[in-house]
Amino acid sequence: MGNVTIERMDRPHARTRLARVASREALRKVSNSEYTIDFGNAFPGSYNRSIVGVSVEGIGFNNVHPNVPEKYSRFQAGGFSTNVPVGYYSVDELLQYLVAEDAALTSAVVNADGFVELVFTIPVTLGPGGRGGWYLLGFPEDVNLQAPQTTHTATKLPNLNGLQVAYLHSSVLVDSQHAFDGEGLLVSFMTHIPITVPFGLQQTYDPKQTERPSIAYEEEVTLRQVNFTLRDHDGDVVDVGQSDMWVVLRLWF
Repeated sequence: MGNVTIERMDRPHARTRLARVASREALRKVSNSEYTIDFGNAFPGSYNRSIVGVSVEGIGFNNVHPNVPEKYSRFQAGGFSTNVPVGYYSVDELLQYLVAEDAALTSAVVNADGFVELVFTIPVTLGPGGRGGWYLLGFPEDVNLQAPQTTHTATKLPNLNGLQVAYLHSSVLVDSQHAFDGEGLLVSFMTHIPITVPFGLQQTYDPKQTERPSIAYEEEVTLRQVNFTLRDHDGDVVDVGQSDMWVVLRLWF
C-alpha cells in the first residue's frame, strides 16, 4: 500500500517522469476522492531526489456525484419537512417525490416558462432559504405566502444540472492557486476538470500541459506524503463512488 507507479520520461532540456497514483494505493484514505499517497520510496537510484515542478497530465473518476446532496436534501414548508434521499434526480422525479411525501403539497409542476409552481392546501413559508432544497428548484430565499394565497412560483429556473466542474486540490503540491472549501477556508487546487460526460459514466481529462510545468517551485520540493482531494464548485468533496480516482502527474527534476 502507498506505492506509486513511476515511468521515466527524459526530454532534451529537462528530465521528467510520469507518476500515476490512485486511491487504491493510498497510505490514508477518507474516500476515493480524498486520499494521501506515500512518495517516500518512489524514486530508485539517482532519481531519488527533489523536484522543481509538476503538472497534471491526466485524471479519471466516475461521475456519480449527486445533484441533490445532503445539504440540499431538506425541504421545509411551514410545519411540514421532507428529507429527500441523497441522489440524482430529474426535475419531474424530484417534484413527484415531494408531492408524494409532503402532506400539504397537492401539486408541483414546471410551467410553460420553465419555472416550478407549487400548490399547497394552506399558506406556508418555504425554507430554509438559501441553502435548503427549494434552492435547487428556483426558490433562493424564504417565501412567505399570506392567506388565502397557496401557490408558490419560483423566481429562478430549477438547477439540477449536477456536477459541472471539479477541482483537483493538493495543499502539498501547490499553493499558488486558491479556492475556498465548504467551510470558507483557503485550499489549493492544481487544475479544474470540466465535466463532459453524463451522470454514471467515467470522466477523464487531459490538460495537454507537457512543454513546461504548470506549477514551478522557487526551491526544490521533496515528495514524501502527498494529498489529493477532488472538490466541486462549492468546495465540497466530490463523490466518485466505489471506483478509483486516478491522477497522472509529470514530475520535473
